[in-house]
Amino acid sequence: MNRLLPLSLLVTLLLGQFAQAQDQPDENYWLIGIGINAVDDTGLKLRQYVNVEDNWNIAWYPSRFSGGYFLKNGLGFQLVASHTTYKEGKTVNALPNAEKKQYFALDAQISYDLNKIFGQTGWFDPYIAGGAGRNWVGSTERTTLNAGFGFNTWFNDKLGLNFNALGKFDAGGNHEGNNHAQYSIALVYKFNKEKPVVTVPEEVVVVEVQKPAEEEVEEVIPEPEPQISEAQLRREALEQELEKISPVYFDFDSSYLNKAAKVSVDRLVEFLERNREVTILVVSNADSRGTDKYNEWLTQKRARRVRDYLVNAGVNSSRISVQWLGESNLVNECKDNVPCGEEKHKLNRRAEFKLNDD
Repeated sequence: MNRLLPLSLLVTLLLGQFAQAQDQPDENYWLIGIGINAVDDTGLKLRQYVNVEDNWNIAWYPSRFSGGYFLKNGLGFQLVASHTTYKEGKTVNALPNAEKKQYFALDAQISYDLNKIFGQTGWFDPYIAGGAGRNWVGSTERTTLNAGFGFNTWFNDKLGLNFNALGKFDAGGNHEGNNHAQYSIALVYKFNKEKPVVTVPEEVVVVEVQKPAEEEVEEVIPEPEPQISEAQLRREALEQELEKISPVYFDFDSSYLNKAAKVSVDRLVEFLERNREVTILVVSNADSRGTDKYNEWLTQKRARRVRDYLVNAGVNSSRISVQWLGESNLVNECKDNVPCGEEKHKLNRRAEFKLNDD
């Protein structure tokens, strides 16, 4: 039973993290996956791990299906169903397999994203995992306790590849032959429920002007107001119109434009179409989480993402300048090591629009 001690400690750690996660539901997401898997059923002997030809039973077709729910603090919970065929001649329990057998498994898995310990790495998400499962090989049925690791690599904020390695230990602890390893590669898709975009109508203020009582009033000659040029008046009008367009707010650790962000940029496109002489500056920012160097790189991607969207919408690229400030331009107190809620951090993950100086 000593081999189960690390797994028990892992499960205890994950359950403790789960207790802290219940008050942070804003950026939780679902993850589904489909891929291929391989089973090495030689008893988890280290000298045989890399003997793919003799020991691995690989299914070169969609044979692993997963679905789960992941919390923004790094915890994940998922169910995994898998299948492969034990071929004749492969080593099983240290002996050659005499006949073809079918392997089926259903596993419940808890994982923890190591980026929450080491810091965000953008496209690369390593994790540790543990759990339990039930599997069937021919007429043999067995229960296992599982422990392993893996990582996700992301093509964008929705689609990625998952690589996973799992050791499966007989729950009774008395049957070395029932211990085995499973490896997989899967295409995964991440999604969550988007928050509705709420448009707040502009407040109209009505000022009632009362007619003064008729009385003798000493005539006062007002001082002449300073002259403002037509160009200045035009610029002030454009700035007021531009201020009515909401900044772009990005999801955490992402440069992609979500639904609400696209609404803001589409309004900017309309503004530029009405005012063909205007050139603009897109200024992007990040919140304080992550290193200074990473946040500078992330805001560069965010500024270019907005510029590319405008160009694809028909705006000439010569009318768009970009600037990225990393985490140097926070709008609130949420700097490094200051605890803040997600809504406050979100105000710093923004791209703003300004008129270019002539």
